[in-house]
Amino acid sequence: MKESKKDTEFPHKIVERSSCSFHTLADEIANQIGYPITIEDAFHHLISYSRHQGKIDQARVDTIINKKVPDKVINSLWKSGIMKQILEKEEPIIVPAKEKVGLGNRVVISMKYDSRIIGFIWVHINKKMLTPFQLQLLKKSANLVKYELLHYSTKANEEEKRREFFFHLLSGFCQQKENMLIQETNLNISSDQRCTIVIIHFNKEIDSKIQEYISNYIKNIYLPQVISFIFDQDQVIFLMGEKNTKENGKNILLFIQNFIREIYQQLQIKDIIGVFGMSYQSLAYMKDSYEQALKVLELKRKFPIELASVYGYHQLGIYQFIDEIYQNRIRTHYRNEKIQRLKEYDYHHNTDLLSTLEIYLDCDCNSQKASEKIHIHPNTLNYRLKRVIEIGQLDFSNFNEKITLYIDLKLEKNFYLYYF
Repeated sequence: MKESKKDTEFPHKIVERSSCSFHTLADEIANQIGYPITIEDAFHHLISYSRHQGKIDQARVDTIINKKVPDKVINSLWKSGIMKQILEKEEPIIVPAKEKVGLGNRVVISMKYDSRIIGFIWVHINKKMLTPFQLQLLKKSANLVKYELLHYSTKANEEEKRREFFFHLLSGFCQQKENMLIQETNLNISSDQRCTIVIIHFNKEIDSKIQEYISNYIKNIYLPQVISFIFDQDQVIFLMGEKNTKENGKNILLFIQNFIREIYQQLQIKDIIGVFGMSYQSLAYMKDSYEQALKVLELKRKFPIELASVYGYHQLGIYQFIDEIYQNRIRTHYRNEKIQRLKEYDYHHNTDLLSTLEIYLDCDCNSQKASEKIHIHPNTLNYRLKRVIEIGQLDFSNFNEKITLYIDLKLEKNFYLYYF
């Protein structure tokens, strides 16, 4: 693409301005690049946007109407790791469409001054990518616009600062220990306190009414362990602290149970799931705690019965590794022949030996508990177990075999691992 005289003069038209209209500036950049743009400050407040023609996505509409990028869009970019890339790199970043939050295809570049983010330029592209020359124009524009932004004052409210800080923690975007120590001091985290991430997951998006109730609930009860919290669509994410004692996790568990009970009693909201990650003495590890909490949430959905009483990552036991075991089974084409024999027998004889085996193992091989759970006489259970041993060629005295059977049964049931 050959540069025209207009193209080469364009960046100088910006830098020569001593005072400018940001709306005119946005239009000039958009005209040169060929796509609509928005200029935003460091907290995603809308400073300026160019004119546009034709169909635009919902995220742009909401940004223009509310003068700020919707929280759900920013949260989605943080959780996907894209926002971390945007903040770290000085080159334009491609942002694929995220239909769930109404965001179309974008190219974005951050603007920094003395290593501090002061704003962003977002290009609203279609399915085509910007040419190298268009990308170069965007970089030049960002380099010049940032000096105009230095004279443009915006102030983030406390909630926005808290949200930004939270996602810095959850994404691991804490580059310097000194900055981390400053944040810890501001949050009044004592040296003997351990921190963890708690996620309360609702079965629907948390509206403003529910948010207000939760905020008041947290403020009006004595909860020294709640350091901070944010709302993220259908979740409330808490940064929690507790003293470093032998009972680590006990107060966190109690908080989750009381919170879920309160929301149910006062707002009649059911099917709320509460989970938490491991606790650490440094905020630098909150990304790990967050990912662990997400893992518990994911597994509780896959194994609702088995993990009904599990809230914390440390309670998962063998389930911490269930996905890795599954991938290994797939990669090595593994089949548990003992389970396969029982499954085939059930299929051909219309019996439930495999189900009986699973319940027996769920009950830690306690015949009394297993018979009560199945609602059969203990003698009937013992007869079935005898058939299970004979047909499956099992050895219940072998602990390793029982563990393997238990894991493979859960994989078969929830991942549909075995076929015949």
